[in-house]
Amino acid sequence: MSPPLLSTKLYIPSPRQGIISRTKLVEQLNTGSESKLTLVSAPAGYGKTTLLADWIEQHSTPVCWVSLDAQDNNLKRFFSYLIASLRSINIPILENTLADLSEQRSETVTDFIGHLVNQLSNHPQPISLVLDDYHLITNPDNHRALSYLLENLPPDMHLIIATRSDPPLRLAKLRAQGELCEIRVDDLRFTIDETALYFNDKMGLGLTLSDVATLMQKTEGWIVGIQLAGVSLKNNPDKHQFVLSFAGDNRYIADYLFDEALNRQPEHIQAFLLQSSILERLNAPLCNAVMHQKNSQAILAELDRANLFLIPLDDQRNWYRYHHLFGELLQNRLKQTAPEIIPELHVRASIWFEENNLLADSISHALAADEIQRVVHLTENMAVHKMDAGELADLLVWLEHQPETILHQYPWLLVARMWANINTGKLDQTEMEISDLKATLSSQPYPEELVKRIQGHLAAIRSYLADMRATDADAAIKAAEEALFLLDDRDIQLRSFVAIRLANGFSWKGDLQKAIQALKEAGNASKLAGDGELAINALSEMTSLQMAVGRLHQADQIALEIKDYAEMLAHKYGRPLPAMGILYRQLGNIKYELDQLDHALVYARQAVHLCQQGGGREALCLAYYVLGKVYFGYREYEQSDHYFDRGTEIAKQLFTEGTNIALHTRNNFLLLQGRLQETEKSVREQGLTIQDQFGFQRRLEYQNFARLLAARGEFDKALEVIDRVIKVIEEADAKRLWIRAKIVQAKIYQGLNRTDEALAAIESALGPASRGGFIRGFLDEGETVAQLLYQAARKGVHPEYCQMLLDRFDLQIEKAPAHPDLVEPLSERELEVLQHIARGCSNQEIAAKLIVSLHTVKSHARNIYGKLGVKNRTEAVARARLYGLLTED
Repeated sequence: MSPPLLSTKLYIPSPRQGIISRTKLVEQLNTGSESKLTLVSAPAGYGKTTLLADWIEQHSTPVCWVSLDAQDNNLKRFFSYLIASLRSINIPILENTLADLSEQRSETVTDFIGHLVNQLSNHPQPISLVLDDYHLITNPDNHRALSYLLENLPPDMHLIIATRSDPPLRLAKLRAQGELCEIRVDDLRFTIDETALYFNDKMGLGLTLSDVATLMQKTEGWIVGIQLAGVSLKNNPDKHQFVLSFAGDNRYIADYLFDEALNRQPEHIQAFLLQSSILERLNAPLCNAVMHQKNSQAILAELDRANLFLIPLDDQRNWYRYHHLFGELLQNRLKQTAPEIIPELHVRASIWFEENNLLADSISHALAADEIQRVVHLTENMAVHKMDAGELADLLVWLEHQPETILHQYPWLLVARMWANINTGKLDQTEMEISDLKATLSSQPYPEELVKRIQGHLAAIRSYLADMRATDADAAIKAAEEALFLLDDRDIQLRSFVAIRLANGFSWKGDLQKAIQALKEAGNASKLAGDGELAINALSEMTSLQMAVGRLHQADQIALEIKDYAEMLAHKYGRPLPAMGILYRQLGNIKYELDQLDHALVYARQAVHLCQQGGGREALCLAYYVLGKVYFGYREYEQSDHYFDRGTEIAKQLFTEGTNIALHTRNNFLLLQGRLQETEKSVREQGLTIQDQFGFQRRLEYQNFARLLAARGEFDKALEVIDRVIKVIEEADAKRLWIRAKIVQAKIYQGLNRTDEALAAIESALGPASRGGFIRGFLDEGETVAQLLYQAARKGVHPEYCQMLLDRFDLQIEKAPAHPDLVEPLSERELEVLQHIARGCSNQEIAAKLIVSLHTVKSHARNIYGKLGVKNRTEAVARARLYGLLTED
């Protein structure tokens, strides 16, 4: 006799009090009802059942429910519950339908499904059937039967499966046919807004946005993790400290993960999880090497299907990582149960990473194993200059725990400490260590070959110091050339690194062609050496110089090719390389110059994100400046200021040539907005005068000085300075910079009422600009340049290019943000134009009435829109009536 069916397994759960309504997901479920199957697949604790209960509460059509358990692996029992759930919503399934199913022959199952489908087809209304906890079904007969039911499902029936692991159904076929709606981990994670709503509105914890963001990051939006954190926080007097220390060893988190994840796995899976937890990211070959086994690919695939807190890092599912809290739980468990094997696991990982040319990862695992000989070996192979800030901090901590006698016994550790210090901004300390190491080398009988090689490293470090400080280009070039002479082919990666420093020295002096060649050679040599990080760095910086000398489209093409190369490496290594932040920054710059602002914004945001992850402070500073520049292009000045300010905070701490130029770039954009007071102080601090002699390295500084003089009305002095800026740029043959300087010169001539000379300057800039595709240099300069372009076009000077630029000026107005107040009064002529606009006159009609050119009318209209903070004629008239600016006819 079959055991009785439990009616509780058919109850639809009621939505719990205090849940966060997932409106977007509910809508996704509504849309999914039009397909055959909705699959809600995620690990334990992601709110699958709660979401479905909430959806059913809001759903108008009938829904039946089965909560499955392990006993339902009997095929007849499984379908008994399924039929019982259908009957619970008054669908008449005949009593004898299940009669012969216990035989479980394939033809019997097929006949049974056929009878069931025929009876369901007679039901006049749409119905949905939810199978919850389907991961507990392991019987292949159940899967085959359900798959056949899915293939023949009546049009008005919809199946919903909630599961911790993907069921072995024909999902790919359903996906291809458009009959599958999928809700997965990334959909179910709480957003930052939902997390804040839960902690503060539902639980009344009063957390700061910063603490909410920290918990969001640590839990990765895992709903149960957020809820358990809330339980722990409820009676905790120091909520901020709890947030900072919250981790996988929290007792509520640990208990949940032990019960719902780890302890449910067979022993060989548990062993795999624990031992692989030492890895920040993992793939099958790495796991095979670390655990001395051959079946890691199959285990990873099994864990992936089971949704066991394993997160794929690429679309091909080659690389993975564990959910942070689950990974921390596994690491703590490994330390408790088998601490003696941890160092050996790290050594094996270190060896694998070294063999695969991932030396920074190799050093990190050698440090974790406290294997001094491996650290010496690896630092001798020069991985240190490629490590990110977090890895360098770990290296420095490890070095601090080594006795000085050990460090002097292994001088490569002293070299490693210098590289770590210099890359973490400890420049003065590095200079002292150079002197100490020189004394050490001369006082002890080290082999001559070793001394020469270390001297090469010291010269490389001196060149990098000079590069960072940007005080003496000749000293930087001399140190770089000395390093290249001393270093042999064993240090080919370091030679490429030094070549970038050499290129920077050439660039400061204005020898851009030599700089481009040095970067090209460094990039190609790095590729040959298998150092993708350096190759991306060198070639990305090369595109910036190509743009500077006027080859904008070539720079764009090469940057996109580097992007393909970089993304290939990111896929290979399971994470983006830090140098990709530099690449995306350059792509943002290039797209900005082409006035492709939407593309520029995407790349600039990616650059900031990657640099925040480990690209270094200078790289992050420059990425913020590109993002600020892009928002300036959108006329979103508050956003622009925000990112310029964030970059400036970093720049003031670094004092490198790159950040120095960035500060002057910021001043340039302040001056373009007419914000003189904010730039006056900077110029006073620099002590600039019109008698100064300066070189290419200080061109932007003095170009801003010329702008400031012009803004004060000192046009003659401004002209004297900008003429000298143009001369040093001409000597460097930097076409892009020359175009921008000539545009500034044209504006100064216009301020002197020397219109013919202003036109001549703008015309000379148009030639190389039209050939190279440069756009933003004109648009950034405002209405004065638009007027000059209009006059140039009338004279037949590059008329098509001028018209394109003028059209872009008009387009900028459409993108201008609204401002609530009239920040500048309209001129009499602008009021007159506004009056005609209010009467419905076209621009051509207004031009005829006022006896002015069409472009002049457009210019007045742009000024009116900008001052009123509107985007079009209709808004302008409405805003003008609000301010009482119009007279009634």
